[in-house]
Amino acid sequence: MGHAAIESSDPITNSKGQGRRRKILEAGNDPSNNGKISKKMMRRDIERERRKEMGTLFATLRSLLPFEYIKGKRSVSDQMNGAINYVKHLEKKIKELGAKRDLLKKNSNSSTFGSGNENFDACSLNCVTVCPCLGGVKIMFSSGFNEEKLQLSRVLEVLAEEGLCVISCFSTRVNEMLLHTIQSEIAVKRLKAMNPKAEMEFAVEVEILGRVRHRNLLGLRGFYAGGDERLIVYDYMPNHSLLSHLHGQLSSDCLLDWPRRMSIAIGSAEGLAYLHHEANPHIIHRDIKASNVLLDSEFQAKVADFGFAKLIPDGVTHLTTRVKGTLGYLAPEYAMWGKVSESCDVFSFGILLLEIISAKKPLEKLPGGVKRDIRQWAIPYVEKGAFDRVADPRLKGKFDRAQLRTAIMIAMRCTDSNPENRPSMLEVVEWLKNGVGRRKKEVTPFKDLADEYEDEDDDTDYEGFGMEKSAPRMVQVVKRIR
Repeated sequence: MGHAAIESSDPITNSKGQGRRRKILEAGNDPSNNGKISKKMMRRDIERERRKEMGTLFATLRSLLPFEYIKGKRSVSDQMNGAINYVKHLEKKIKELGAKRDLLKKNSNSSTFGSGNENFDACSLNCVTVCPCLGGVKIMFSSGFNEEKLQLSRVLEVLAEEGLCVISCFSTRVNEMLLHTIQSEIAVKRLKAMNPKAEMEFAVEVEILGRVRHRNLLGLRGFYAGGDERLIVYDYMPNHSLLSHLHGQLSSDCLLDWPRRMSIAIGSAEGLAYLHHEANPHIIHRDIKASNVLLDSEFQAKVADFGFAKLIPDGVTHLTTRVKGTLGYLAPEYAMWGKVSESCDVFSFGILLLEIISAKKPLEKLPGGVKRDIRQWAIPYVEKGAFDRVADPRLKGKFDRAQLRTAIMIAMRCTDSNPENRPSMLEVVEWLKNGVGRRKKEVTPFKDLADEYEDEDDDTDYEGFGMEKSAPRMVQVVKRIR
């Protein structure tokens, strides 16, 4: 069928080209023009075919090459150069992967493992090698070992023989084990069940964590993927998650005073700003929420769980993808149409900031089964200027009221229903630092509150809950920082 399509497109052999061919033959038989017309028409037909073939090649290259290799390239020659560069890039990657494989084999067959300029003795037992590494442990296997037969129990036995105490606990999707070492504490995340979705999230998380280095992002110590086991080794966070302090077992201890809450908000914002503006390529987290903000011994925020993250090539403003994330934190354009961009993370952060301030859950059930999000709950108080009513009652009024107002207004700006009106995370960091951090500058994110609201007739349902028809929409206009 493909050959028929090719033949029918030939201007010389198809039915539409019969008249042209007859003219060419007649002109060629006319001795008065010496075949000039024939050659001219033949050249024109050949050029037409050449352009058609080049156009097909052009379209094929655009469909095959990554965006960064075709961005701004209009001509076919530029496209070909992009293809050549892409092939060179792949060759370089293949060489790098080969070198890493050889190094892994070398280290797996050795009794010592080097970290920087230091060498550590390692214990090898039945092809399983445990090596102290960066204050934690590194699990390695010799090249001849059948990883399919590996059981987690065997790994834990070897760890126990190394004097490491293993404590098991659980979360929604993984088992988490705390491995105590002499130098530090690390946490190991283990996938509960192997399926394509879990495998993809594991691969994405390892890929993202391997790319990023920031004080407000959870650090990766190592990982293992073999047989049916998938393990990721992190720094251990002794103060658990922000969720546990706002709504969980630690909420009654009231460990989060106002300065600590604002420090957590600023740290989380700085981690996101790094992902959006400094990581290369830029990264969209897609699952910003209280349970994914972990707290170290000093209550410094560490953004975690990159299983849903997306890499964004330069020049790309948004992607359309399957909706993933947590209800209550999803930006409307993402929940309804699957359009994901950096502003979706900004929206989620705005919800998180309101949650930090108020200790209210992102979604709450009202009588009659209606669900109301935290922004809809806060808007009436903001309209009245009753900002104290938004603050967590457990704070007992121990907060700076100017800082409270600024933080609430920043959260409202971040959760604007129009993504174009939302600030970047760099702007959010600046506003938070100047408005609720050092207090060197006064930040007034909104002009006169009396002019800031319009009614919006929108009761569209998305992802399991409806936007209340009576809820006003804040037209969020930010003033420049004085």
